[in-house]
Amino acid sequence: MKVSSPIPKSRIKSIRRKPPILDDFREGISEEEIQMKKTSKNTLFYTLGGTALSFGTSFFIGSMLANQMDDNGGMALAGTTIGGTLIGGLFFNKAGRNMDWQESIVKIRKERQEKQIFIKPVEKQNPESLRKEMEEEQEKREMLRKQREELLRKLKIDSNDE
Repeated sequence: MKVSSPIPKSRIKSIRRKPPILDDFREGISEEEIQMKKTSKNTLFYTLGGTALSFGTSFFIGSMLANQMDDNGGMALAGTTIGGTLIGGLFFNKAGRNMDWQESIVKIRKERQEKQIFIKPVEKQNPESLRKEMEEEQEKREMLRKQREELLRKLKIDSNDE
């Protein structure tokens, strides 16, 4: 990318770096990897559908304007229809490209997650730590059970008061 004239360093107030895109394991996903996985399916469908929708909407608005005008109604109809169709088509094209980009990130995350599941070794834990974890889980369950019973009791009391 060429810069027509360099910016003096004194005019630069701050430089912000785009935050990295991470997978579920806090590993970075590169833009090259995203581009390799990206399709243009959504871009195509969003552009076609959005352009058609924009055409219909802008034609309707243009015809309403043209009916209100005595002269140059055809110009208003044409201008509104063409302008609205172009703006809507561009807007929906950008939305489709963004959706393709997001879907490629989801694909990469899913692939890495599946790969990690198969690679992850089975960790051996000693029986003491397993027993301790099990006791903690039982205590949590017991506490949740008591909270549930208390809430049910309150609900029953509140419904009897009415």
